[in-house]
Amino acid sequence: MKKRYINFINAMISTIAILFNYNIIYKFDVEKIHNLLIVSPVIAALFFIFIFILFNCFCDEKYKNNWIQNLMSLFFSINMVIGNSFKQTKSFDLIFKNIFTVFMAIIALIGYYILFKKIFQVINYYLEKIKIKEINFNKSNKLLDWLERKPFISSFCILLIFWSIYIIAFYPGVLNYDSHYQILQALNIHTKYSDWVVQIDPNVNITNHHPVIYTLFLGNSLKLGQAILNDNFGIFIATFIQFITFAATLSYTINYLKRIEIPLKVRCIVLGIYCLVPMFPFYAVTNVKDTLYTALIILYIIKLYDIIKFYKNDKIPIKQMILMILLMIGVSLTRNNGIYVIAVSFLFVIPYSKVNLKKMSIVFLICILSYITYSKVILPYFKIPDTSIREMLSVPFQQTARYVKKYDNEISSEDKEVIDNILRYNDLGKRYKPEIADPVKNEYNKYATKEDLYRYFKVWLGGLKKHPVCYIEAFVNNTYAYLYPSNDKWYLYYGKKNVINNKGNIDYHYIKPLQPLRNCLAAYGIGFRNIPVIGLISNIGFNTWIFLIMGVYFIIYKEKRKYLIVLLPHLISFAFCLLSPVNNYFRYPMPYIFAMPITIVFFLNEITNREEEKNGKK
Repeated sequence: MKKRYINFINAMISTIAILFNYNIIYKFDVEKIHNLLIVSPVIAALFFIFIFILFNCFCDEKYKNNWIQNLMSLFFSINMVIGNSFKQTKSFDLIFKNIFTVFMAIIALIGYYILFKKIFQVINYYLEKIKIKEINFNKSNKLLDWLERKPFISSFCILLIFWSIYIIAFYPGVLNYDSHYQILQALNIHTKYSDWVVQIDPNVNITNHHPVIYTLFLGNSLKLGQAILNDNFGIFIATFIQFITFAATLSYTINYLKRIEIPLKVRCIVLGIYCLVPMFPFYAVTNVKDTLYTALIILYIIKLYDIIKFYKNDKIPIKQMILMILLMIGVSLTRNNGIYVIAVSFLFVIPYSKVNLKKMSIVFLICILSYITYSKVILPYFKIPDTSIREMLSVPFQQTARYVKKYDNEISSEDKEVIDNILRYNDLGKRYKPEIADPVKNEYNKYATKEDLYRYFKVWLGGLKKHPVCYIEAFVNNTYAYLYPSNDKWYLYYGKKNVINNKGNIDYHYIKPLQPLRNCLAAYGIGFRNIPVIGLISNIGFNTWIFLIMGVYFIIYKEKRKYLIVLLPHLISFAFCLLSPVNNYFRYPMPYIFAMPITIVFFLNEITNREEEKNGKK
């Protein structure tokens, strides 16, 4: 009886934490006091009943959390409270505005903490009960038999069938804003990217702001299509190659799951996600550097898992070494931060197997030397400048801009001059947008010297000492959604820009009669993320939580800690999201979001079958 009473109180606090309208307290709007809940009282009551039942069903001491899970519960709770505040006020005001907001923030923190602790207990329960090797169909049919016998080709054909409507509706393919400019660069047309760097040769307008490999891929596809038919067909060539490559990559994941003896039912669930969750086909037909990069990251994660699982004591074949080298070089060249994902994660792979220490060291050195040769020799040889240093300085630039906006009267004329020499001071505060750094960093002085940057960082440090909260708020504003399950602002691409039409005289257009079909697909794509529970598959913050939770369990079970290496690409990609110029931008965490289905299967395969492994069972 005492436990039920405690669970009743806990369920009530958690319900308040999730459903309370904190803006009422923040604005102290007495007239709207009747809107204390963000949902109707009936829904709130049903939600409370659900939480109460949940708390009562999972209270067995056997599934009690350890300190790591409790710490992660607190971490998630803090992110919920802070994320809610910044989403609504772009500051800590919803927490620290007055004594009432502080009180409600504490209640919310406690409520979320209680709920997340219980969620971990639920996970503990199901990880104990579910055995992934035992999940299978009771009977078979021709389609299932085909999927079992030919996992790659069957998955590939099914994906093409489900995705074909997208490539038809959006013919010749979707170009995002950056891809327009990449095509212009490939045609050696002057663009804003040339203005952002110090050109080696004024007659060479291509830069490495976006990976040159992908820029040339788009440009040469266009030229080939022009030679065969027309501009649109050239864009379609790029779309079709990417479409087939991405479908083949995801089909390979199904094939690999068969190889490691994952049951057919689980493979069908993963394939169903690939077919029906709209982000997969949308990005398959969207010409953007992140699609091919994501495909390579998925393959890289599979190779990491393969090495950790099968090559601890066995020598890795030469063929696998060559494939690994090609894959790692591909990751390095298709996105500018790809080399860091490889460099950091593979450093943990090298010492993992003493048998393969020399081979893994060779693989790593070849990859690094190849990248250095490419960036320091090949690109300069062709007069192609590297990206500007400003791309790595979004965080301090945003902090300076917020500082200028709020405390302009406190900044000395000397410091203003130093900032002006880097970011153009006179309208810096007006250009500041809390969740996107582009308006600030786009005015970076490309001729700034190392001495100029040194003096700037001295001023930056002075501002940090005077107003640390301002700097923290600037950082959180630009990053909170990567840890807070908010709706994504920049999610899918489906509209048509006219940049290459206007600046490159290229006839890029959709097929007009298919506009209703495009509208339906776009509505499905945008609406999917709002579907309760299922929509979380494409939610940035939720996916971040998932890989962090997997990391917690790999840490808890000592014999499984080696699999933390498989999560390193996720963690490094997440770290770059925190350093990125845009908050809540789907493209940045896209690699670990798209890799999540197979990563979860790897996780379940290792965690749920650990007892069988201890007993020597396969």
